[in-house]
Amino acid sequence: MRPPLTGSWPEALEYAYRHRMREVYASMPDGFVLPPDLAPLGYEHQEAISALAHGYLVRRARTH
Repeated sequence: MRPPLTGSWPEALEYAYRHRMREVYASMPDGFVLPPDLAPLGYEHQEAISALAHGYLVRRARTH
């Protein structure tokens, strides 16, 4: 599906995407930055990506 590129659609889609990605990045552990190539996964699977990031940092802390 292609959204229309006229009217208020471009701004509405941009706003929705930015809002969702703010939520995704806010759910990440402090100091953890989701790599840009994983951002689409965060958009659709925020809870799973956040859990993976938290788990990674816990495992990393145990080995250091």
